[in-house]
Amino acid sequence: MQDPVYADRPSGIFLTEAARRNPLLQQGMQHPMLREFREYWDRKRAGRPTPKRTDIDPTEIGGLLPHILIVENLKERNFRYRLVGTAVTAASGAEITGTCVGENTTGRYREFLLTLYETAFKVSRPVFSRNVFPGVEELRKAAIRLLLPLSDDKKHSEQVIAVYVFDYDKILRGPITIDDVKRAQISGDVIEVL
Repeated sequence: MQDPVYADRPSGIFLTEAARRNPLLQQGMQHPMLREFREYWDRKRAGRPTPKRTDIDPTEIGGLLPHILIVENLKERNFRYRLVGTAVTAASGAEITGTCVGENTTGRYREFLLTLYETAFKVSRPVFSRNVFPGVEELRKAAIRLLLPLSDDKKHSEQVIAVYVFDYDKILRGPITIDDVKRAQISGDVIEVL
């Protein structure tokens, strides 16, 4: 069921809580990097709603670091990339560390990113997303993400740590097609609260 807080979002960005019914979303959430990252985050929270930023040790997730982002909440719908891994920088075609989310994009993709991070900070729960990433190459790629909240006070998420995976073969099987969109019952952009 869609949370009424997000009912005003433009059509084409779906906020759902029903990934188990959608095979393409389920497949994305089973990606080994996302699974490994979620298990690490669960261990670090040690029974708390979220781990603290200081609980995250980069040496323990070395293989994931190129795919990691840390985003901080500056104010409502204004988020800054504190750290961006090299795989994300390469896919983006630019260094975005220190910039604000959506600063270098426009239109629908900008709205998707702002809604994605707004959701992660508001719900303070794991958030999965899948969309077509408008990277620097001719062939657009699928991006799957898992965003996990970090907090020092148990009430509000101050930062989100995310892992981004870009995958041509396992997610899109080539460029996204109308059939992919119809099968997934999405228009290409999905945000899933877990």
